[in-house]
Order: sequence, then C-alpha cells, then structure tokens
Amino acid sequence: MSVLLSQVLSLGLFTRHTFVGTEAALRTVVDSVVTGVSPHELAQAAPAALVVFPRNALRGEEAGTEQAIRAGARRSIAGLVLPDPPHPLTPEIRALAERNGVPLVLVDHADPDALVPALDHFARRPEAAAGGVLGLLAHRLHAAAGETPRMVRIAATTLGHPVGTVAADGRVLSGTVPAAAVRVAAERFRTPRPAPWVRGTGDRDLLLAHPVRGRPGTRANLWLVALVPSGTPGRVLTAAQALGVLDWAFAAQLATSAVDLERRGRRQEAVLARLLAQADAPHRRVLERATALGWQLEGTHTAVQLTARQAGAPLAPSELTALLGESLAEGGIPAAPISHGGGWALWYTGERVDPDAVATELRRALLAAEREHPGLRLCAGIGPPAEGVAGLRRSLAEARRACLIAAARNTPAAVEGVGHEVKRLLAGSYAPGVQHELARRLLRPLTRTDAGGQLIATLACYLDNESSATPTAAALGVHRNTVLQRLDRIRSLLAVDLADPDERLAVHLAVRLVQIGTPEAV
Repeated sequence: MSVLLSQVLSLGLFTRHTFVGTEAALRTVVDSVVTGVSPHELAQAAPAALVVFPRNALRGEEAGTEQAIRAGARRSIAGLVLPDPPHPLTPEIRALAERNGVPLVLVDHADPDALVPALDHFARRPEAAAGGVLGLLAHRLHAAAGETPRMVRIAATTLGHPVGTVAADGRVLSGTVPAAAVRVAAERFRTPRPAPWVRGTGDRDLLLAHPVRGRPGTRANLWLVALVPSGTPGRVLTAAQALGVLDWAFAAQLATSAVDLERRGRRQEAVLARLLAQADAPHRRVLERATALGWQLEGTHTAVQLTARQAGAPLAPSELTALLGESLAEGGIPAAPISHGGGWALWYTGERVDPDAVATELRRALLAAEREHPGLRLCAGIGPPAEGVAGLRRSLAEARRACLIAAARNTPAAVEGVGHEVKRLLAGSYAPGVQHELARRLLRPLTRTDAGGQLIATLACYLDNESSATPTAAALGVHRNTVLQRLDRIRSLLAVDLADPDERLAVHLAVRLVQIGTPEAV
C-alpha cells in the first residue's frame, strides 16, 4: 500500500498551502518525507521523497528553486515544500515545475523539526495512513455536514481520487467521476440486491461503487462511486472503506432530512409532484429527498390512487389522512398514503404483486375506515405494473382513471383496476364534451326530482350489480323492498327500457358520466 501526495496534503498539518503542479502530480507516491538543506543535496535524495525546506534554506522566488526542481526531477522526488514567497511565483518557475513533474507546495511556514517526523511516519506506515485518511474523512464530514455536493468534494479532496454520486439509471449527479467511466457499468446500478462492487473501466482505472442505504431489501436509488488507479490494492481498499464512511454521513443527513419532511407533511406531496414531473431524469435533490422518505424508486411499481367523499360532519384533511394511513397499516399495506391528485397515492414495488390480492387488502382497509367514520365513502383505483420512476408515473395515471370508475359505482370501499381493455375504454369515455351533455339530458328527469341523489345512486348500484335487487340492497345498506320502490320510481321518470341491453348500457354510461362530472386531466 502506498501514500499519495494528495493524502499527505489532506492531513491538515499545513495551516494553508498552495499547490503548483498538474492534477496528475497529486497522485504522486510519497515513500518518505525529509528535510532539505540546499538544492545541491537533492542530487542524493531518495526517489519518491517529499523534501521540506525551511525558510532559511530556500524560498520559492529564489533562483535556487529552479536548480532544486531540475535536481529533484533527476532523482524522481515526490515534490518540494517551500515557504510561501511574498511575491507570486514567476510563470517560468511554474512551467518548469509542471514540465519536470516536480510539484511545489507553498506553505505559510515550514518547521521541519515538528513537521517532517509526523509526515514521514504517515508516508512510511501505509496502514496508519489508511486509518488516518478514514479518521480524517469522518472528522471532516462530521464538522461540515451539509448538502451532498459538499460532502462529495470533501471525500474527493481527502482521498485524492474522483468521487461522485450516481442515480440508478447511471446518471452522474454530483462529483468529478467522468460519465464515461460510469457508463461501462451502468447495468450494475439497477441490481435488485444492492451491495458494494468494483469494476474495471478499461482505462487502467477501477470504479468502486457503494449503495446509499435505503430500507432493507429494497433497491438503491443512489450510489456513491470513486475512481481509483488499478494496480494499487492499498488505495482501492482505502477508497472502498471511505465510501462506507461517506455512506454513514449520507445516512445521518437523510435521517435528519426525513424527520424534517415528516414534520411538514405537505413536503411529501411536493416531493412526489416533483418526482413525477421529472420522471424521465429526476434531479439529485429529488432523489435524495425520496430516499430520505424511504421511497423505493427502482423496480416494478403498481400504483394506487384513493379518493374520499364525506357526508355529515366531515373530517379535516389531516384527520382523514391519519385515519386512512392507520387503516391501511392495520390492513397489512406497507406503503403510507401521500396526498396527490385530489386524494392519495401509494405504490407497491415488486414483479410478483398480485392485483387481486392488492384489491382485497385495499377493500378491507377502506371498509375499516368507513366503519370508523359513518358518512365516509372511500374508493381506490389500481394501475398496471410498470418499471422505474417513469413507470410509476404511468401507473399512477392509470390508477387515477380506475379510481374515477370506482367513484362512479358509489358503493362502500369500491376498488377498480383498468388493466382490462374494456375498462380502459370505459375510463377513456370520461371526458368533457358531447357525451356529458347527452348524459345530463337523458337523466334530467331523475336529477330534477332527486335532490338527495338517492335515485341516481340506486340506479348506478343496480346496474353495477347486473340488475339484481338483492345485492344492490346489500351494497346500499337498505331493504330490498326499498330498492324495488326506487326502481319503480326510476322507470316512471325515465323514458327508457332497462330490459333492453342497448338502452341499459346507454343508461349505465350516462349514470357514470353524470356521477363523475368532468374530471381533471390525468
């Protein structure tokens, strides 16, 4: 294992320093740190030595600096540490240092008696260097807790290697890791069982990846990555451990963010809205906030939309959300409802989600909530399974259409899906225009005399239940004779024959359109 010049500089032993050299020079290996006496003695310097000159020996603006650079280049030293001169270095000295591969480190002061032994111990004890780097990284991350880009910059500076964050779709969200290095392993970020991994980039570098922790058993929304030269096992090990430290810092930040988001519930609604608006390529902030909330974004999603209607003394929105959340949790539904689209949204993630089982769970939970608060009528729509964030958006849109169908049924805890083509066609008919006007005209004799909506609700339930009075009565919670009386009244008002299949279908569609009104665009 070896120590890099960037790691030596990251120790913080210099109160301030200015680096003069190429970016590649920061990856120079340092085997030892020694005190410089004069430029002439550099002819005997050990290769890969970092030479520290005190102020009375050599200053950056002196002519001897050029001689020291040339002598150091012949011995392949790691660099020169010089007192910061009162005047800027000349362009000639800067160019000479870069051309010869001998970086200059200009410092406020250089006390070799105290500085050199500490730096030399660090350079000669690689295992101590690794521990020192990790400890320093943890300290810096703790002291400078903040947003992701800042933490990534701290990690990159401390390690001396490019570090970044990557989305599950392979997009580089922050940091200095080249996108080309990430593309060669893009498929690895979608693994269903996220764990740290290492892969060659084909350019003498290794790409190290570490998943940002989410809920156990879920795919990772975000990954931490570092790019390390191959053939350096010690650096690879240190970088891998450093990504674990960085993940720890991320977890602490996300936990704090989650508490803030939970305290302000409307923030969840805003995060979901932004996530769906950016579904094709969500922004880093959105992905981080979704991760903080425990949302799983990768995988196959089956979305659910819920809505409510209330009679009597209505519950406040916060009370209604709490009641719904408790009922869903008690019914074994793991996802918490999020305000969305005039109701609530939630989703299941997994390729083997059974829509019938989901419908049964939802119906049971909604019935429990309705029993607890008489006058409350809940309904749900289930969308088809779809992949990723873009698929979640599509599934939610279909779930909203299915919820419209469920709402039109006006029965307790109605749950619908739109996976069947007939229901897709039916959902597509709910649009403003001529159909709505024809429906209102057809049912006007009912709506004029049906102030409480009982006749429309009974007719809709009767048609939903295949024109059978007994299940209609059970669904409405009234006696069968009451249903028969209402049907007699309906037949006397409407100029249609409910025994005729075509007229019955037309009335059924008209009832749905009138009940649902003109829905918002989904």
